[in-house]
Amino acid sequence: MSFPDQPPAAAAEAPTLSPGQLARARSGEFQAFEPVYRAFARPVFNLAARLCGAAEADDVMQETFVTAHLKIAQYRGDGPLWGWLRRIAVNHCLMRLRWSL
Repeated sequence: MSFPDQPPAAAAEAPTLSPGQLARARSGEFQAFEPVYRAFARPVFNLAARLCGAAEADDVMQETFVTAHLKIAQYRGDGPLWGWLRRIAVNHCLMRLRWSL
């Protein structure tokens, strides 16, 4: 798995986006979603690897960002974007675990 050029984030440090970047991503512009991916690819992958295993992490990460891109307009902004993305990733992991039973 290769990640966008970014320094490794501290464990307790959540990635952030500027309000302008988030507003552009919420507008539905495809290229505007790239900063979201760049900021959150590593944390989403790490979460998926912990929950589903390394073999499923790439697929879960891809599904998470596809879902997020399709539904970014529904993000209300009540909490951090990371919390919203984390919930999407966890839901995808849970679906995969259910399918494997």
